Amino acid sequence: MLFADSGRLVYSADELEKIAEKTSLCERTAVEAERDLYKIKSARFMAGLIGKIFNTVVSGIIPRGIFVQDPATGIEGFVSAYAFPESSRYNEEKKIFQKKDGSPLYFTGDRIRVKLIKVNTARCFIDFVPVESQKFSNRHF
Repeated sequence: MLFADSGRLVYSADELEKIAEKTSLCERTAVEAERDLYKIKSARFMAGLIGKIFNTVVSGIIPRGIFVQDPATGIEGFVSAYAFPESSRYNEEKKIFQKKDGSPLYFTGDRIRVKLIKVNTARCFIDFVPVESQKFSNRHF
């Protein structure tokens, strides 16, 4: 540590770099802990709601299924592709699920009504299935 003429502490470049690295690591650890706590609390909350119907929004699409989020709580869960009609398939290029005829089944942002079927509180997994064969309109819930 060096002192400037004004009497204030001034750090060398090496010291500042070490401080910045440690601060960044602490911040990443805190963000990760906050996310983990949110997942734990979400799973515990949802465990008491098995069988309940939720009006959700598709928040992500991957080959294994779709992520849906309940706008009322912000809680996110998963709908497995196995719950979709057999004729549907994942389109890697467009990142959507399509019906056999090529028309879209689900886009990110679509509204979909789902039923909570399982919660694994140890792994913080929240699983849903669609309750309607069609997504419902983009009207507000």
